[in-house]
Amino acid sequence: MTLYKKVAIELIAQERERQIEEEGYTAQYDDEHGAEYYEELICAGETYEREVAYRGDLELWPWPKESFKPSCSTCSSGRVKELTKAGALYLAAKEQIERNGKEHKGQMFLPYINGWIDRVANKIVELMPEHSTSNPHNQEVPLRIDNDVSGAFEYPGDGQNSPDEDIADDVKIKLSRL
Repeated sequence: MTLYKKVAIELIAQERERQIEEEGYTAQYDDEHGAEYYEELICAGETYEREVAYRGDLELWPWPKESFKPSCSTCSSGRVKELTKAGALYLAAKEQIERNGKEHKGQMFLPYINGWIDRVANKIVELMPEHSTSNPHNQEVPLRIDNDVSGAFEYPGDGQNSPDEDIADDVKIKLSRL
């Protein structure tokens, strides 16, 4: 796994933490909505993952339309924010299925969900300046990150810098330039 992929995965994990801590979408909350709630979480994740032009009239969105919170669709940071929401919703679905136990029918979706999280992480990586197809000469391109996920590119470390952490710091700096 590349460092950029690790950063993308961490961004998804941090969004899931934010959903739990700030929005109250805890494991208990999800489970109170029934053992099949993961299906709604998957549909919500798919809605955020889709490009704006392919969302239609939010036909996949499982909840009241006013609860859908899209980000800026014309900027990279908005797209990254939506993809992190998608990945976090997929992760919440995975967590619920795992809590339901091995005998639950949702178990068959786990390999797919893992693939969807991986796909979302790859899409986030593609939006990082060093990987942008619109940046063929690998020039630094500012990427604006909204305040509520501005720390998401901070790579977790133990306080001692390894080469990977130094690279992660460089990634964080390049991605957070606003």
